[in-house]
Amino acid sequence: LLQSSDQFYQNFALECSLSNVCIDLFIPTNVYVDVATIGILAQITGGELKYYDLNSLPTRVFSLNLWKDVCRNLARRVGFESMLRVRCSQGLRVMSYYGNFREKLEDMMSIPILDSDKSFGVQLEHSENASLTTSRNVYIQTALL
Repeated sequence: LLQSSDQFYQNFALECSLSNVCIDLFIPTNVYVDVATIGILAQITGGELKYYDLNSLPTRVFSLNLWKDVCRNLARRVGFESMLRVRCSQGLRVMSYYGNFREKLEDMMSIPILDSDKSFGVQLEHSENASLTTSRNVYIQTALL
């Protein structure tokens, strides 16, 4: 993926995340925008990035899409200051997390704003030294606080 060309936005996003501030970006443009640089604001704070290419959308369609996206963003129910932790059976471990959030601890995600449009992924790894064959069941526990 593209990398940010400036650390300012990353540092600002970390400060916002520590204060439980979520940044959503709506970017309508017909010129080049360095989305990799400013997109880190939404990525770290748990926000969303909506990009509208004005060269490929008629004005009426763009206006309607932007209106719907902003209304959805303001009207949906949200939870504030969420923490998400995933635990697993012996022999498994969480390898990495995927999504827009800040990793507070090695096994905990800090999510300033949580809503029904958010999704997260977890990659699990089987430990080579541990055997899962002694039990028929594998347990994965997810706790959202």
